[in-house]
Amino acid sequence: MKISLDISENLLHQFRRLFGASDEGDTGLDMNPEIGTGRMTLSEFPDGLEFYHYWSTPKQRLNFTSTNPASSHWYGLMVNLDDAELVRTSGAREVAIQRSLPAGMLLYPPGSTVTGVTPPRRRSESVFIRFHRDFLNAYRRSNFDSPCAVDGAVLYEDLDYRSETLLRDVIRLQSDTLAAHAKLMGFMSIFLDKIEARDAAHDVDSFHPEDLKGVFRAAAALRDPTAHEVPSVPELAKLAQMGVTKFKNAFRAVFGVAPIRYHHKIRMEYARDELLARRKSPSELSYELGYSHPSKFTTAFKKRFKVLPSQVHGARFGR
Repeated sequence: MKISLDISENLLHQFRRLFGASDEGDTGLDMNPEIGTGRMTLSEFPDGLEFYHYWSTPKQRLNFTSTNPASSHWYGLMVNLDDAELVRTSGAREVAIQRSLPAGMLLYPPGSTVTGVTPPRRRSESVFIRFHRDFLNAYRRSNFDSPCAVDGAVLYEDLDYRSETLLRDVIRLQSDTLAAHAKLMGFMSIFLDKIEARDAAHDVDSFHPEDLKGVFRAAAALRDPTAHEVPSVPELAKLAQMGVTKFKNAFRAVFGVAPIRYHHKIRMEYARDELLARRKSPSELSYELGYSHPSKFTTAFKKRFKVLPSQVHGARFGR
């Protein structure tokens, strides 16, 4: 089945025309059972920000073509929340979008066309965020257009622990618009920071696609916050198929920090989320994260967030 989507238009309305069976007005729909099982929900927020959550298990092969016209004032961001990869093609570039490796997010700027296939009988889950130029004008001063056109097409990013946690919170809180909006804004802040870090690096977009994939592949090996054994820089460089010096420079250009600091950031964000949710105490976290004594964890946490773990434990809000 061939499916053509226009990123500049409401996706829920397009899905309804293509294979909607039953719907809930402007907030959700279920897939026609003759095509497969699946559901899409839409949450709309201020300043032209839309959040689509979509899962499906099609009975037949679905061939997607998503086009964002050059005249569009909209951007689309697809995030794969499934462990199975989704392969998307734009021009001569093929990108494997996967929750863990090598990249989990794919940006559709104006002027891009992306194609892809969903095989039959395979369940997939993804999020699609559609945001208007007005959103960027309201919250960002930098020029967002310059880093978007990579090979005249798309730009992909890693899905780090904090970003995935915020997206799953948005899904969980969809019935609470204010709370969901706060979580989504947190996610967008992280994503736009990534883009701006690339823009500041200047040379990132000149990287060969395989080099970028290698950097993301190495980053994936650092994303487990509870891993006690972290690959060394030479091991990460080998994983990225680069020399050590080239790898260190490339990693810093993409992520803004050295590999070990990247892993430390993920560990601290994991600890903060566990404390906020009151799932673990500071002492439990210190041992889970491999610190020899709780005081060492306390020192690292305070250096990162400027507050003690005990002050965060049980707090209702925080980022």
